[in-house]
Formats: sequence, structure tokens, C-alpha cells
Amino acid sequence: MKKQFFLTVLTALILALTSVGFVQAEILPAYGEGQNGRQAMVLCETLSLRREPSVASNVVKTLRYGDMPIVIRVEDGWAYCALGDAETSPTG
Repeated sequence: MKKQFFLTVLTALILALTSVGFVQAEILPAYGEGQNGRQAMVLCETLSLRREPSVASNVVKTLRYGDMPIVIRVEDGWAYCALGDAETSPTG
């Protein structure tokens, strides 16, 4: 009986801990010059490029691990990025 109770509590704890919280990406210094900013690399599974610096803002594009956006500026913990040097490249 004690073993079953312990396994139930352990399972509930694991499920609770894995489903709580927000994922936060750390902005590391970019490592190379681009035409309009500094080249960076996505080091997480996915990263949302948004129109405005808000989690409620619309997603322009979802970046994947290894994608290399150009960081134009960083303000208040948000990085304003472009996905290429062309004027028509997505930004956010």
C-alpha cells in the first residue's frame, strides 16, 4: 500500500513539474557582423519571431534550432531581428 501511494505521489509530482512554467530564451551576444546588425544563432528547439515585443503579439515566423537571424538591436530583454539582409526579409 505504501509503495503504491509513493508511486502515485511521485507520478503526480513529475507531471506537475513538467507542465508548469514558461520557457525563457536567453539573449547571448551575437558573434559576427551582418550588413544591418550582428549574426546570431537559435540555440533552442523553437523560437517565435513576433511583430511586437510582447508574448501576446502575433507570431511572424517560428525559428528552429540552428537558424541564424540578424540581431539589429536589443531593448528591455527583447531582440529585434531580421531573417536576412533584403528589405523584404521578415523582421520582428
